[in-house]
Amino acid sequence: MIDRTESGRTAVEAAAIARLAGQSGRRSVRLVADFGREWPLWEDDPAHDVRNLCTAPDDYGLSDSLTTALREWFDYWQAHYDADATWDSSANHAHWWARGRELAAALRVELADIADVRFA
Repeated sequence: MIDRTESGRTAVEAAAIARLAGQSGRRSVRLVADFGREWPLWEDDPAHDVRNLCTAPDDYGLSDSLTTALREWFDYWQAHYDADATWDSSANHAHWWARGRELAAALRVELADIADVRFA
Protein backbone atom coordinates (compact mmCIF):
# COMPACT_ATOMS: atom_id res chain seq x y z
CA MET A 1 0.00 0.00 0.00
CA ILE A 2 1.26 3.47 -0.90
CA ASP A 3 1.33 5.99 1.93
CA ARG A 4 -0.44 9.21 1.05
CA THR A 5 -0.64 12.63 2.66
CA GLU A 6 -3.94 14.23 3.72
CA SER A 7 -4.27 15.65 0.21
CA GLY A 8 -4.09 12.14 -1.25
CA ARG A 9 -0.60 12.61 -2.65
CA THR A 10 2.37 10.33 -2.20
CA ALA A 11 5.33 11.70 -0.25
CA VAL A 12 7.27 12.08 -3.52
CA GLU A 13 4.43 14.07 -5.09
CA ALA A 14 4.05 16.28 -2.02
CA ALA A 15 7.81 16.96 -1.93
CA ALA A 16 7.86 17.81 -5.64
CA ILE A 17 5.00 20.31 -5.26
CA ALA A 18 6.75 21.94 -2.32
CA ARG A 19 9.95 22.25 -4.37
CA LEU A 20 8.09 23.74 -7.32
CA ALA A 21 6.37 26.28 -5.09
CA GLY A 22 9.73 27.40 -3.75
CA GLN A 23 11.61 27.69 -7.03
CA SER A 24 12.40 31.05 -8.55
CA GLY A 25 12.09 30.24 -12.28
CA ARG A 26 9.01 30.09 -14.48
CA ARG A 27 6.83 27.05 -14.06
CA SER A 28 4.94 25.24 -16.80
CA VAL A 29 1.35 24.25 -16.00
CA ARG A 30 -0.76 22.08 -18.29
CA LEU A 31 -4.55 21.95 -18.36
CA VAL A 32 -5.35 18.34 -19.28
CA ALA A 33 -8.21 16.09 -18.16
CA ASP A 34 -7.30 12.50 -17.28
CA PHE A 35 -9.05 9.60 -15.60
CA GLY A 36 -8.24 8.80 -11.99
CA ARG A 37 -7.20 12.33 -11.08
CA GLU A 38 -8.93 14.91 -8.94
CA TRP A 39 -7.94 18.00 -10.96
CA PRO A 40 -6.98 18.69 -14.61
CA LEU A 41 -3.77 20.53 -13.65
CA TRP A 42 -0.32 19.08 -14.34
CA GLU A 43 3.27 20.11 -13.87
CA ASP A 44 6.75 18.56 -14.11
CA ASP A 45 9.69 18.84 -11.73
CA PRO A 46 12.50 18.18 -14.24
CA ALA A 47 15.26 19.02 -11.76
CA HIS A 48 14.22 15.96 -9.74
CA ASP A 49 13.02 13.78 -12.63
CA VAL A 50 9.36 13.90 -11.57
CA ARG A 51 7.02 13.97 -14.57
CA ASN A 52 3.28 14.42 -14.91
CA LEU A 53 2.63 15.63 -11.40
CA CYS A 54 -1.08 16.21 -10.85
CA THR A 55 -1.54 19.49 -9.03
CA ALA A 56 -4.53 21.28 -7.52
CA PRO A 57 -5.86 24.85 -7.53
CA ASP A 58 -4.69 25.45 -3.96
CA ASP A 59 -1.11 24.67 -5.05
CA TYR A 60 -1.27 27.95 -6.99
CA GLY A 61 -3.64 29.98 -4.86
CA LEU A 62 -6.25 30.15 -7.63
CA SER A 63 -9.39 32.18 -7.06
CA ASP A 64 -12.56 30.47 -5.88
CA SER A 65 -14.32 31.31 -9.13
CA LEU A 66 -11.61 29.75 -11.29
CA THR A 67 -11.39 26.72 -9.01
CA THR A 68 -15.15 26.19 -9.35
CA ALA A 69 -14.96 26.63 -13.13
CA LEU A 70 -12.14 24.07 -13.37
CA ARG A 71 -14.15 21.60 -11.29
CA GLU A 72 -17.23 22.05 -13.51
CA TRP A 73 -15.15 21.67 -16.69
CA PHE A 74 -13.47 18.51 -15.41
CA ASP A 75 -16.79 17.05 -14.23
CA TYR A 76 -18.31 17.79 -17.65
CA TRP A 77 -15.47 15.85 -19.28
CA GLN A 78 -16.02 12.89 -16.96
CA ALA A 79 -19.75 12.91 -17.73
CA HIS A 80 -19.41 13.05 -21.52
CA TYR A 81 -16.13 11.29 -22.37
CA ASP A 82 -15.44 7.61 -21.78
CA ALA A 83 -12.37 5.47 -21.30
CA ASP A 84 -12.62 4.26 -24.90
CA ALA A 85 -11.63 7.79 -25.96
CA THR A 86 -15.02 8.71 -27.35
CA TRP A 87 -17.35 11.63 -26.72
CA ASP A 88 -21.08 11.12 -26.40
CA SER A 89 -21.60 13.87 -28.99
CA SER A 90 -19.53 16.20 -31.13
CA ALA A 91 -21.44 19.16 -29.66
CA ASN A 92 -20.38 18.21 -26.12
CA HIS A 93 -16.79 17.83 -27.29
CA ALA A 94 -16.85 21.24 -28.99
CA HIS A 95 -18.38 22.87 -25.89
CA TRP A 96 -15.77 21.28 -23.60
CA TRP A 97 -12.90 22.28 -25.89
CA ALA A 98 -14.06 25.89 -26.17
CA ARG A 99 -14.52 26.14 -22.41
CA GLY A 100 -11.04 24.66 -21.91
CA ARG A 101 -9.52 27.42 -24.04
CA GLU A 102 -11.34 30.01 -21.92
CA LEU A 103 -10.09 28.40 -18.70
CA ALA A 104 -6.52 28.25 -20.01
CA ALA A 105 -6.73 31.98 -20.70
CA ALA A 106 -8.03 32.59 -17.17
CA LEU A 107 -5.21 30.45 -15.75
CA ARG A 108 -2.68 32.49 -17.72
CA VAL A 109 -4.01 35.65 -16.08
CA GLU A 110 -4.00 34.26 -12.53
CA LEU A 111 -0.59 32.57 -12.93
CA ALA A 112 1.04 35.31 -14.99
CA ASP A 113 3.72 35.99 -12.37
CA ILE A 114 4.81 32.38 -11.89
CA ALA A 115 3.91 30.09 -14.79
CA ASP A 116 3.24 29.55 -18.45
CA VAL A 117 0.03 27.65 -19.18
CA ARG A 118 -0.66 25.13 -21.94
CA PHE A 119 -4.00 23.58 -22.81
CA ALA A 120 -4.05 19.96 -24.00
